[in-house]
Amino acid sequence: MGAGGLLLTGVLGFSNPLMPVMYLLLGIVMDVMFAMMNKLSSNIFIVSLAGAFSWMFLPFARLSFGGFTNVISQSFAQGFFFPFLTHFIFGYLGALAGLGLVKLLDKQK
Repeated sequence: MGAGGLLLTGVLGFSNPLMPVMYLLLGIVMDVMFAMMNKLSSNIFIVSLAGAFSWMFLPFARLSFGGFTNVISQSFAQGFFFPFLTHFIFGYLGALAGLGLVKLLDKQK
């Protein structure tokens, strides 16, 4: 509740008022994806794909909220496909780096 409460206070300086909600939704999507994965699938690339797809949820959420509020996010100014592609790439690389760091720290114990 600490991190979630901090996101909802607005102290972090988000310019988009829905961004804290999107980060909470990102955590829920990531938890659901990891819950669906089998305990045996500790393959680095599968876990990185799960991180990539969950991070790719952000432009989908922006597009969905834009459909309800009729306010289109500026990230779609470059086109429809570009935000999904970049979020997928950065989500994959971020999950790969995070998993590599966890594996490195596990080996040091």
